[in-house]
Amino acid sequence: MRRLKPLLILAILILPLGIPPACSAAVLRLEVTASRNFVVAGFNESLHVIVYNNYEDLYDLTITLSAPSPLVLIGPSSWRIESLKKGDSKSLPITIYAPSGSVGSTYSCALTISYKRLGYVSYYTETYSFNIFIRGWIKMIVYGISIDPKPAFPGARLSLTGTILNQGNTAAMYANVSVVARPPFEALDESSSYLGQIDPNSPAPFTLYVRVGAMAHNGTYPLTIVLTYLDDLSERHSISIPIEVPISQSPQVRSGASSGASPMQWNLALAVSIIVGAAIAILYLKRGRRPR
Repeated sequence: MRRLKPLLILAILILPLGIPPACSAAVLRLEVTASRNFVVAGFNESLHVIVYNNYEDLYDLTITLSAPSPLVLIGPSSWRIESLKKGDSKSLPITIYAPSGSVGSTYSCALTISYKRLGYVSYYTETYSFNIFIRGWIKMIVYGISIDPKPAFPGARLSLTGTILNQGNTAAMYANVSVVARPPFEALDESSSYLGQIDPNSPAPFTLYVRVGAMAHNGTYPLTIVLTYLDDLSERHSISIPIEVPISQSPQVRSGASSGASPMQWNLALAVSIIVGAAIAILYLKRGRRPR
């Protein structure tokens, strides 16, 4: 019995070495990556978290994802995997919702993985983190475009008026609107206008000008309005809006333009003629009543 005591003590000292405790969070044996590092606020955004095993064959895995407020995980956030062989990977589909008020913020999500190794009884637990940046959404529309005069005529200074609306949830920066003038149109200094920042749901009116060439012929000609802006990542975007401008140089338009007589001027001339005629008639009647 006394001989067995040293062996028993030695066995007690050696036995724990064969069953290691759960691994420390500082020891990370797997690789975890996200399919992208951002989501767009205001939408249910789908992405994938990829777990890659380049360590050894692992068994009975439990994977749990957690996200801080105000992020909301939609759908499964925990998975059970029977095994993950060395060199294999597992893609986990996730859906995240971020409110509009979180635009511009970065949040750290945590992925906790528990597993068994072949020949060991205890579970190993590792925690990984990855960052998610919350992007804004910009949707620019241009509406209410009008041209004046319509139809245009050779030599006319043509105005193009419209309104820009940002239907997104973050501001568009350094916005600029311009009209691309090609023959028979000629660009002017007012063919471009800088609008700056366009906030969501804040209409931004604009007016641009071009000159109609003196040699323009009858017909309908294209013009293009171009809107450019930067998003929340300083990436440049461009929107083109095609419009058509009718040009007429009919005899009616030319005679009106050359004489310069508007309907108001014709009415004024008619009134003056009536007054002069009435005055002449009154003088004639007065002369007719004088005694001979």
